[in-house]
Amino acid sequence: MPFLVDGNNLIGMVAGRAPGTEEERRELQRTIAARVRNGGSSVVLFFDGEPLAGKREGWLGGLTVRYSGGRSADDAIIEAVERSKARRDCHVVTDDRALAERARARGARALSTADFWGRVAGAAERGSGSPGAAVDVGDWESFFADDRNRLP
Repeated sequence: MPFLVDGNNLIGMVAGRAPGTEEERRELQRTIAARVRNGGSSVVLFFDGEPLAGKREGWLGGLTVRYSGGRSADDAIIEAVERSKARRDCHVVTDDRALAERARARGARALSTADFWGRVAGAAERGSGSPGAAVDVGDWESFFADDRNRLP
């Protein structure tokens, strides 16, 4: 089930203000990537505009980061829902009522930022294993060798 996340909205909930600095965006990306690493979730984090540096799209494990360019992130999220073959499985994460209604009208589900944050935190805890558990270094080497798993 993909989570299509309104990034500025989520920063507003996590950091207490939006749109957030570039460093706050990167910290949010690192936190989400770590939280979904073991949970098997797919998250696409959308931000308005252009990135200050790097590409418009980047990957880090189960996290994809997209900048909307000349249109709004809301429109980019709705386009992602419309392009999905399984709209009902798309979860649009936002506290913006208008965006949530647009997503529902297209068959997606809407989820608040607080609910999403709780879900990905829970997934991280469930997937973390026991303290001191063995780490498969080969898995990590494969992960970091793949350019898609690096932030822009």
